Amino acid sequence: MTLQVSPLSVLNDTEQPDKYQPPIAIAGCSCFFCLVFMLRVARPAVLLLNVWWAELLVLASLPFIVTFAILYRSGWHRETGKMKRIFFLLLFSFVILCSVAFIAVVGLAVLSVYVYRYTAFHF
Repeated sequence: MTLQVSPLSVLNDTEQPDKYQPPIAIAGCSCFFCLVFMLRVARPAVLLLNVWWAELLVLASLPFIVTFAILYRSGWHRETGKMKRIFFLLLFSFVILCSVAFIAVVGLAVLSVYVYRYTAFHF
């Protein structure tokens, strides 16, 4: 399969355009929105499992799968071997999921401190 960048240049599967951007930001945003979706919509159904590790596994599966799918379908590191690329993208999907979860927890902590400090409702 070839990719037409301009009328005069054609790229193969392993070549990348000059101004290629890795899809990290898109994968991170989609991971965040999937995580919010899973926590808001699917959490009542997941809580029926009554096992903490199974709940965590189910809640983290969709954001991880979506992040991996976005990274895999992109043109990022197509020059490497297939198994090496899959392993690298699985590892990077896990790093993105952990980073998004950490940033969300820190953001909620900062928001709660801000609300507690600047409102009249002190407990």
